Amino acid sequence: MILTSASKFCYLGSYLSNTIAMDDDITARIAKGCTAFGGLQHRLWCEHGVSLKTKVEVYRAVVLTTLLFGSECWTLYRKHIKQLEQFHMRCLRKIAGIRWQDRVSNTRVLELCGISGIEAFLLQSQFRWVGHVVRMPDFRIPKQACFGQLASGCRLQGGPVRRYKDSLKINL
Repeated sequence: MILTSASKFCYLGSYLSNTIAMDDDITARIAKGCTAFGGLQHRLWCEHGVSLKTKVEVYRAVVLTTLLFGSECWTLYRKHIKQLEQFHMRCLRKIAGIRWQDRVSNTRVLELCGISGIEAFLLQSQFRWVGHVVRMPDFRIPKQACFGQLASGCRLQGGPVRRYKDSLKINL
């Protein structure tokens, strides 16, 4: 019997790969967020009788939770945050009825909708998760994985791949 290993697979809605790249997971999350957003297109976003505040709250409850599922353990680079931010702003502009021809800045759109940027949501979820892990007893696997060190070996020279701990230090 020949055993083969998969280079990537989907587990609980997140893509895991033999490299630690987040590209596939981010793309899949954006696609799922787009599906959730599109499902409410004619029922809510295009409905003129519903207030903007209600639309934004539904967006936060349905679309953002779908988009950011599992984001507490993502190791993100600037390109990933930019992709997520573009999707977030595209959705908010659609909800608020702002076209690109109106030349409204992203900060103004966020103010109108009364919501923060996607990076704030990412940092909040990551800090919440790390706070939970820090308070765990030392024998728990998530704490050992997060704060453990290799007994021997070193990282490659050049631009080593960013670890979760590295991104937390940068954000703190």
